[in-house]
Amino acid sequence: MSHIEPIKRPEGIAVSYNTYNIATIDQGKTNVLTDSDWDFKPVCSADGKYLTFFRVEDFGDGVSFLTWKTKLCVINYEGGGFRELTSGEFSDFNPTFMRDGSNRIVFNRHNREGKHECEIFMTTIDASPGDEQKVSHPTINSYEWVYSSLKDGRLFVHRIETEAREVYLLKPNPGGLGEYQRVSMPSNKHIHKANISPSETKITYMLDHDDDWTTYEDVQIAWAKFDAGRLRVYDEQVITKADPNTVVEYPKWSPDEDVIIYDSNKLHGGGLLYQLYAYRLSDGAEENISPDHNLNYQVCSIRGIPK
Repeated sequence: MSHIEPIKRPEGIAVSYNTYNIATIDQGKTNVLTDSDWDFKPVCSADGKYLTFFRVEDFGDGVSFLTWKTKLCVINYEGGGFRELTSGEFSDFNPTFMRDGSNRIVFNRHNREGKHECEIFMTTIDASPGDEQKVSHPTINSYEWVYSSLKDGRLFVHRIETEAREVYLLKPNPGGLGEYQRVSMPSNKHIHKANISPSETKITYMLDHDDDWTTYEDVQIAWAKFDAGRLRVYDEQVITKADPNTVVEYPKWSPDEDVIIYDSNKLHGGGLLYQLYAYRLSDGAEENISPDHNLNYQVCSIRGIPK
């Protein structure tokens, strides 16, 4: 039997941990930073000093996340410095730091009034609730969602308009109309939670195989080459098996871009217990890297690598 080298695990991982608190994992040690029990989806700043995430204040009708009321928050990676950046009046979701060193944060806001179903906003770690500015298209009635960003300040944006699904790089102009550049994709399948690699030459995402983008049981993790200059994503490779009973989600790049970290509930064949998995591109090896296989680790972020 040939010897398989252990997968190199990134040092410095932030997660939604156990009963949904924000925690970091460094040198095998877990440091729990919050205690609200409803904190989700941390993302680290480019300088490695901060984490942004959202906190659920009200689950609304308990069925649709569109009715949730959440607050965008920030905390120091080492703990302390907790601040609330939005009011909790809206459904503010899935923030990410910009990669340009500005410590600006972009996030998605579900709008329960008017024709815009979801819009993109921008704020900063020093902002107060109400300071956020819209960067979505000011007049197109569509669903826009920001996934990732580039060092030059452009945002990787998904737009859904009636049945059309399009991907753009958006140079934002907060409070006004930004510059949209259409990106060609390998297929017309819906993608979720895209993460551009540190070198900005690769991208990983959840690949959806049906028209219902609200459920993830049919999703697989994929990666592809990314050319920001030519505005294209190409040579797509799928790295997880299709299993209608389990979920794979939220892929992230390691610093050396040879490993993709994602979370899944496949350990026990489904359910609410999620674990972190590392997939090595060079040889297809995969490993469960969760410190405790009996606790929940969901939606990771690698220190110093925004989405």
